[in-house]
Amino acid sequence: MSTRCRVLLIIPCFFLAASCYAQELKPALNFSTAQKIIQGCLAFADSARLNMAIAVYDAHAQLVAFAKMDGSSVATAKVAQWKGLSAASYQFSTEQTAKWNVPTAPDISVATGGLPFFTKDGAILGGVGVSGSAASVDARCAEAGIRYAGMTSTIKKD
Repeated sequence: MSTRCRVLLIIPCFFLAASCYAQELKPALNFSTAQKIIQGCLAFADSARLNMAIAVYDAHAQLVAFAKMDGSSVATAKVAQWKGLSAASYQFSTEQTAKWNVPTAPDISVATGGLPFFTKDGAILGGVGVSGSAASVDARCAEAGIRYAGMTSTIKKD
């Protein structure tokens, strides 16, 4: 093969490789961090003597981690998953999505207790749903888990 042919074959490879680096890298939720969120929620629930279910989803609305405390019902577990899926999918708290008046939207929760969570820089990582108590307590439990993992449930304002 001549040198000219080799160069012509190498040039497209260079552009393909260069375009791969043009992709923006985004933070992603890993299992370890999802487990920390659950640990923070469990600590909150234990201190309040509650039986909760906690579901943690990534930014693509995929379930990463789940916990159902002894004594919590199957329905509680399903509601926690519904809230977490909504928070991850819509990237708003379920308290906010409940006010949108679109209860038939796919995967939307109309019950408080689901929160999206973000890095300190404001990048979405996913959503957590908690169920097992009054809706406001569920939301405080979710917030406790998010804080325990070192994240925030609100987007950073510059």
